Amino acid sequence: MDPDYSWHNRQTGVIQGRWQTGIGFWQHYKPEDLMDKGPPKAYTSGYMRKHLKQISDEQFDLWSVYEKSAQGKFLDGMMKERECDGHMEHSYSFRQVPFRITDLSTFGIPNLVTTWDATIRAFIVQPSACTFSGKLWIPSIEEQQAVEENAVAFQTYELWLAEDYKGQKEGRKVGVFLSYNGVTGKLEQAQQMHEIATDITEDPGLPIDFEACKKVHPVITSSPKDVSSASATVSGRILHLNNGPQGAEHACEFANQPLCYDFGINDSDSSAYLKLELDNGVKLIVPKAFDASLKGKLLLQMKCPRLDGSMHRITVLGDREQHGFHTLCYEEW
Repeated sequence: MDPDYSWHNRQTGVIQGRWQTGIGFWQHYKPEDLMDKGPPKAYTSGYMRKHLKQISDEQFDLWSVYEKSAQGKFLDGMMKERECDGHMEHSYSFRQVPFRITDLSTFGIPNLVTTWDATIRAFIVQPSACTFSGKLWIPSIEEQQAVEENAVAFQTYELWLAEDYKGQKEGRKVGVFLSYNGVTGKLEQAQQMHEIATDITEDPGLPIDFEACKKVHPVITSSPKDVSSASATVSGRILHLNNGPQGAEHACEFANQPLCYDFGINDSDSSAYLKLELDNGVKLIVPKAFDASLKGKLLLQMKCPRLDGSMHRITVLGDREQHGFHTLCYEEW
């Protein structure tokens, strides 16, 4: 595949000369609450605005503003409080690079474990429907245990499912962000994100009245009931990486295939995973921790209903013996 496929097929930061604005509702969960039975409850939640603008063919800018209740622990210590309205904000410039591999040292984070913890990679798994970004390289158990305790090492994963809404591609998005400690493997952050596109074009540096935003642009935070069945057939797209986390991408599309629920995680592995059903139709299968209990094959998965009741999901597969994630799959039915 073209190394710039995921850059050219994105829907974020594609408007030049003005800001492209989405409004989101973010919910944050304490990791210990995810271990309990039953739907987990968010300990804090709130609204945010995401502003994007294409600067050139090779760059787009992100400027996000959050109610303090929406921040949780996300980018803790890296946001600043705005003088104009008291909200929190951060900004970043994304530049075109092959395979959208980002060097985390550009964020000013010291003491990264350079052998396996210094880059994240972004993918368009299915144009206008599914994206993923995160740390593909997973250390062996021995490598993880050999890391110095004061090193900064973490593993972050961001999964998004999108659909057209009010005539805009990716007008409605549902996402999950996970962050694990790269030294201990412990889950440290978990948040759920719902976003809708808007027609707001004003400068994000101006004061933002979130109460007014909520009334004019209510975010859809609930999903219809799953009306699909196990006999459904699916269509989608698969990405596979050759030669490790920084290798080239190969892709294939498929249609009208049997719905397959077995992605290689057997009963002996199941105790190492969280199987979560959130209260708005989002279902997750994610590791409890990236520690010695997580051996062999690796899995991240999110699925949710679309507004018409049809389903879609993203699955990210890997193998610890192969040092990371290597396959991404999008399915719709």
